[in-house]
Formats: sequence, structure tokens, C-alpha cells
Amino acid sequence: MAQEKSKTTARKFTLSKFERIWIVDSSVLEAIFCKLESLSDVPKGQLAGKIGTAIDLMTRLPVEIWFQENPRAADTKFETDILNLVKAKTLLLLDRGFYHFSFWQQLIEQEVHFITRLKKGAAIQVEQVLTQSFALRDKVIHLGSGKKKTPYITVRLIEVYAGKTWYSYLTSVLDPTVLPPYVVVDLYQRRWRIEEAFNTVKRLLGLSYLWTGSLNSIQYKFGVLGSFMLS
Repeated sequence: MAQEKSKTTARKFTLSKFERIWIVDSSVLEAIFCKLESLSDVPKGQLAGKIGTAIDLMTRLPVEIWFQENPRAADTKFETDILNLVKAKTLLLLDRGFYHFSFWQQLIEQEVHFITRLKKGAAIQVEQVLTQSFALRDKVIHLGSGKKKTPYITVRLIEVYAGKTWYSYLTSVLDPTVLPPYVVVDLYQRRWRIEEAFNTVKRLLGLSYLWTGSLNSIQYKFGVLGSFMLS
């Protein structure tokens, strides 16, 4: 009970600083095809594409859904869609598939902030130590090489010791009074909610299993959900 109250407090605190908290992630669509003559050469279980979704953390409902025909498309293929969607004072919880410094910089320029995880082996340069204790390290750091694909970027690195492991989080919010360490950790741990949202989306659209080989049919389903979301 106390733990759930703490999580609610963290979300309420964040919404006093930001207007919205969105989770952004992607999911591959699996397909099972009917035994139609026109699809006789298509292997059963062929992947049907990839969706990118922005989910409102508070309502757990989709804000926007994007589709890529290539099921193996990188998450970065959704970056332009995300940049066109987000507004200032939005906090994004990003999967590590969006670990792209120039994308992060564009978000910051739009007054949009994010939380994600540090990649293993990342080269960091410490600019300022904010907190240093047995179970918590909070620092302002520099990442990047200065090249086009990896420009320099300044973020906060929050490391929390739990059990026998250090867990590392990154946020573009440099002021710990705006986003304290415990809030960063709690919010990112709520990312699993997007799996519930993906299940909801696929169920609403009948995409849990696709009985069609038609790209138009898949896109039509997204149009139906878009109308449903706006109504």
C-alpha cells in the first residue's frame, strides 16, 4: 500500500512540472494467414510490420500509433513522427531503441524532456556530482563524440544500487528539484505499462493475430482506431 502511494506521489509530482507523461515504444506485429489461394506462397506466421506507439502513462491509452511495413525497421524510423507529435512540457519515457543523441537534442530544443537507460559501455565525462552515497549517484555528464551522428549532449546520470546491481538511468532534466532521482527511477519502472497498452491496441484492432496479407487492411485498422481515439 505504501509502495503504491509512493508511485502515485511520484506521478503527481511530475505532473506539477510537466503537462503530460508519455511512454514511447514499438512492437512487432505477428501474422497468421488464412489458407487463401492468393496467399499460398506466403509463409504462415510471417511478420506483418511494426507499430510505434505513444501511450499516456496516466490513462494507459494510446495517444498516437504509427506503422512501418518492415517488421525489422529500427525504432529510429519513428523519430520524425515523434518529433512532429510532441509538444513542449512533455516528459517521454523512452526505450533504449531510441538511444540517438541527435534525436535527444531535437527533443530538448522543442522543450520536451525524456528518461531512458544508459547503454552498457557508454563513454561518459562527468561535469558535476550532485549526489554521491552508498546506494545513489546523481551526476551531470557529457555523452557523445562531437560527430554528426553522435553530437555532444549534456544529461543527468542517475545510478541506484538495488540488491547487488547498479541500475543506470539518463534524463535530460538537469535540475534534481524538477525531477528528483527517486521520481526518475519510479517513472521508468512504469514503462512496463506500455505492454498492457500494446495488448489493448492489438485487441481493439484485431491485430493480436492478423488474418490478412494486405497492407491496406492493416492501415485501415489503424484508421479505425484513430477515429475511435478522436471520438
